[in-house]
Amino acid sequence: MLAAGAFLAAEPMCSALAIYPVKKSLNLRGLDHECPPPLHSAEAFAEGVACGVSAAKRYAMAYARPPNGATRASAARLLTNANVKRRIGELRLEAAEQAKASLRVLIPALEERAHAAMAAGRMREAISIIGRLAHIAGEVNGSAVPPLRRPA
Repeated sequence: MLAAGAFLAAEPMCSALAIYPVKKSLNLRGLDHECPPPLHSAEAFAEGVACGVSAAKRYAMAYARPPNGATRASAARLLTNANVKRRIGELRLEAAEQAKASLRVLIPALEERAHAAMAAGRMREAISIIGRLAHIAGEVNGSAVPPLRRPA
């Protein structure tokens, strides 16, 4: 049995790179869907909050409680737990590192495509790719760079 505040090591569920052993099960409508392995409730709560789900919603899902005022209060109380705060921070840091690794691959690939498009004389395609790069750079640096709109 786990001690209070202890967590099972697991990858964040929101990560695009996380791979879980998959088990088929039936939902209420009888349709097949894939389920990640069950987690300790505090770990499931921390993963959801780290992924951007509201604390009250994630608490209700992790602890099988109805979404009401008591659930919101319990979620707020759990967010003050030092172990939960630490785990949420760890999960967010892991997600940020995965995003950085993805950008290290994506940006050079897009630059290469833009150069190839320019060399082939496909300027619209090159401009579109450069616009995507600018948008990515804006999101990474925190500035608001709107995506390019195609002329009608």
